[in-house]
Amino acid sequence: MSATPPPPVARPRIITTAFWVSVAGAVLLIAGGSLGVTIFLTTPAATAQRLHLSPQLIVGLGALFMIAGLVLGFLCGRTRNGDKRFRRAQVALSVVVVLLTFFLVANGMSSNVTIPTFLGVIPVAVGATLFVRPAASAWFDTVAEQDGPNG
Repeated sequence: MSATPPPPVARPRIITTAFWVSVAGAVLLIAGGSLGVTIFLTTPAATAQRLHLSPQLIVGLGALFMIAGLVLGFLCGRTRNGDKRFRRAQVALSVVVVLLTFFLVANGMSSNVTIPTFLGVIPVAVGATLFVRPAASAWFDTVAEQDGPNG
């Protein structure tokens, strides 16, 4: 008699919530990053100088946040499927994005970060926190046990 594999463990609501909150944060990071990239094209040099803005820095940070949002979106999708490696990567990237944003604000460079990026950091941090909650961690452990050592 062949043993049938155990039924898959149902995904808890905290994982679904963490996924959608993280995706919302990733979308805001992408929007803020793309806004930062376009600022260089739309801001006259005199206006940027008067406002103490560095268009090149805004473009660089915009590209960085846009790429981070795209990678976070990809990692969230893989994390939702129960892969612990992608969860670790998603949480680590979330921490880096949050710390970078707070570092920029603390050093008086908040005018070089767009509003959607500021707003995107909040759901990114909340989503990362939800992915490491005990209920979520228990589900990831259960999924890892079911997949076996090669899964």
